Amino acid sequence: MTHDMMKNSLDLLGYKVSRVRVTALVGNTYHARVHYKRASDNGSAEDEVDVDARPSDAINLAVRFNAPVFVNRGVAERMAHSVRGYEQPALDVVRSCREEMKHIKDPTVMLKLQLQMAIAEERYEDATRIRDEIEQLLSTNRALTLVVALESALEGQRFEEAVAIRDELVRLREGSTETMKSKAKGWQGES
Repeated sequence: MTHDMMKNSLDLLGYKVSRVRVTALVGNTYHARVHYKRASDNGSAEDEVDVDARPSDAINLAVRFNAPVFVNRGVAERMAHSVRGYEQPALDVVRSCREEMKHIKDPTVMLKLQLQMAIAEERYEDATRIRDEIEQLLSTNRALTLVVALESALEGQRFEEAVAIRDELVRLREGSTETMKSKAKGWQGES
């Protein structure tokens, strides 16, 4: 049953959604309850009826009836996410992510061009070999994997995710730099 149809049905029956409660999180499944009340009833909570519902359906009905949504404190505390990533405006996030990606040398660029040429020239065996080579590089190179994830997050406008990936790229790059410095010091000490 669609949410609009449910709203229309409840309206015709003389009921409204008075509130929605997200009550629990069991495993990866949220549980909710929808509270119904006669539209003309301003009486007590005893006149209210509540039923189990999927949170997505319950929230959709709450929106349509302009009813409040309550979330169990334990669920909220357990599943809360920091909004720290949203402190930066979207444009700043995109710029800083693009800047960080400049530091990553992508060995797949030429391979991707070769792949396009092989496909255009109908050299499918070559295309398969090149595709496999690209996949091998992506599966073994952590920085490239992060760049692909970062591009996907930016394209999907998931800026908090993009900030987290960007920060991981920075840590990875700084870790590589420290490793290179340590090796250089070791080589200098050998002479």
